[in-house]
Amino acid sequence: MVKIKKVFIDTNFWIRYFTKDNEIQYKATVDLVEKIESGKFRPFISAIVFLEINFVLSQLYDKNLKQINKCFDLIMSLRNLVIVNKTDFEKALKWHRNLKIKLPDCLIASCLPDNCVLVSWDKDFNKIKEIDSKKPSEF
Repeated sequence: MVKIKKVFIDTNFWIRYFTKDNEIQYKATVDLVEKIESGKFRPFISAIVFLEINFVLSQLYDKNLKQINKCFDLIMSLRNLVIVNKTDFEKALKWHRNLKIKLPDCLIASCLPDNCVLVSWDKDFNKIKEIDSKKPSEF
């Protein structure tokens, strides 16, 4: 029996996917989404990621509600998607204070299920030794 690898997809992955503002990163995100849809990976996401996507697309990319909702619908339609709504605030706050990482990123990292790889372009996640983090291009 083949064990499907769990991947927790961070905000910047989706921003590259939807905006296509970095061709190399965009291609890597498309490749991973195709692997998810083929059943090679099981995707996880947090409500915090949806909140960040909403903020970035509306405030920095001037996307309207209809455009953002299309993005959300696409994410929600991913094969076997799991939405994780539980964080460990105490752990996140410790990482935030000790490692000088943004609190929302620490909250996202705090809700990773066991044996799950955090997929992100953000190198700050590499500072958190308790989690496994990889760039989308590493899949």
